[in-house]
Amino acid sequence: MNLEIDLQKKDNRVADFIVIGAQKSGTTSLFRYLEQHPDIYMFPGKETYYFSNERISLEEYSSFFSGNGNEKLLGEASPQYMYPNFDATKMHDLLPNIKLIAILRNPTERFVSHFKMNLRRAKESRSISSCIREEISRYTSLSHDDYISDSEMDYIGNGVYGKIIKKYISLYGDSKIKIFHFDDFKRDTYFVLDEISSFLNLKPFKKIILEKHNVSKQRKNITLYNLVTKLSTLSPFLNSIIKKIFGKNFISKIMFNWETKWSMSKNTDFDININEDELKKLSDFYEEDWKYCKSLMKRSQRNG
Repeated sequence: MNLEIDLQKKDNRVADFIVIGAQKSGTTSLFRYLEQHPDIYMFPGKETYYFSNERISLEEYSSFFSGNGNEKLLGEASPQYMYPNFDATKMHDLLPNIKLIAILRNPTERFVSHFKMNLRRAKESRSISSCIREEISRYTSLSHDDYISDSEMDYIGNGVYGKIIKKYISLYGDSKIKIFHFDDFKRDTYFVLDEISSFLNLKPFKKIILEKHNVSKQRKNITLYNLVTKLSTLSPFLNSIIKKIFGKNFISKIMFNWETKWSMSKNTDFDININEDELKKLSDFYEEDWKYCKSLMKRSQRNG
C-alpha cells in the first residue's frame, strides 16, 4: 500500500469512520442517511475500494474526499471490507484510530437476499436448493488458506461474519467498533442513527428522509445506469465546483433519485420455492457463528 502523502495536512484528509458491512444488510440505506448529517461528508460513490485494491494510491484515496466542506467527519461505506478474504490489517496500518460501524443481518436471510439479487442480475441459474447444497459443500471442503471468495457469488462466505469481526476487534478494540442488528435498524432507524451519532461524538440527527435503498428492483437500462453512476467519481475539482453552486448533497440527490425512481422498473421478486429442509441446513450451518455475532452485538450495545 502506497503511503506517499502526509495525512496530517488538511488537504489530505481521509475517512474518519467506515461502514464495513455487511453486504445485503442495509449499508446503502445507512450511507444515504449518514450523508444527511450536517457534520458528516460521505464519499459520494459510497465505496472507495482503497483497502481492497492495491492499484489505488493513497493520494487518489484522499482525493475521493476532497469535495468536503470542512465537515467534522469523513466517511465511506464499503461492505467488501467484511468479505472472507479481506485483510483488515492494511486498514489498521494506515488508520489505527478510525471508527467502524457494522450492520449484521441474519445470515440465512442474507443468503436468500443475495441469491435473489443475482437472479435479477441474470448471474444465477441454479435453484436455491442446489445453490445451498453446492455452496455449503464448497465452503466446508476448503481450508481457510485455500478458500478464495468471489464477492458477487459467495453466498456462504459473505454471511460468516464472526471471523472478520473478531479480527477487527483484535486490531481496534471494542471501543472503536459499533455493531447493530439489521432488524433493529429496520425497526427503529432513528434509534440506531442516534446511537451512531453518539458513537461518532456528533450531535443527534435532525429530521432526515427515510427511504429504502437497494430494494428488489431491476434496472431499465444497465448501460445508461453505469454512465450516470460515474457522476459519483467526478474529479475533485469538478466535485468542489458543483458543491459550491448546488450544495453539499447535489450529486447524491441525483444518484438517489436515479437509483430509486428514474432508472428502476417496478419491484421484482422471485418465487424461489425454498425447500424447508435445505433452508434448515443453511440455518444450522450458520448457527454457531451467528450466535457468536449476536453476543458481539449485545456487547457492543452495552459498551455504547
